[in-house]
Amino acid sequence: MSNQTGQMFKVRSPTIPRSNPNAQGSTSSPEPQQHGSSSDSDLAPALLLKIQTHLEIISDQLETIQQTLQKPEESVAGKQNHLEEDLLPLKDVTSLLTMERRLREETALKNKMITDLSVGGGVDIKDSVWRIMKQCFTNALAKQLNWRGVNGKTAFQQLQLKDVISQTTY
Repeated sequence: MSNQTGQMFKVRSPTIPRSNPNAQGSTSSPEPQQHGSSSDSDLAPALLLKIQTHLEIISDQLETIQQTLQKPEESVAGKQNHLEEDLLPLKDVTSLLTMERRLREETALKNKMITDLSVGGGVDIKDSVWRIMKQCFTNALAKQLNWRGVNGKTAFQQLQLKDVISQTTY
């Protein structure tokens, strides 16, 4: 058998011990013999936990897909409310500052961005944030940002867009 990453693992079936021909009058016990080390027995719970975690993630994703498919009229209507053309990705610091001003003044725009960016999905939070950042910024602008704004760059931690991205992923 193999897991999602393609790694092979061996499934062992219990073995029935053979009787020892040299033993006189003894019968073998019906219990299976222990094979391998104690690390083999430790591997099973870890593997089961990993499988359970992946199953829960897949179940959550399936539930989201089912909810989306059950409301097709809302998703069609939602497409009409998408963000304005050429709003994203932001290309330079000037467009970033303009967007920041709009996000502070227009609550509807902020909510619309949160809704539209949240459909990007992702395997986990890190993947979701990366996808959203790619939608929001060009690489040229992203190179001019860092968390605290050191070395002459713009501070990301104080931006309204940071709040939009945070609310999108949680």
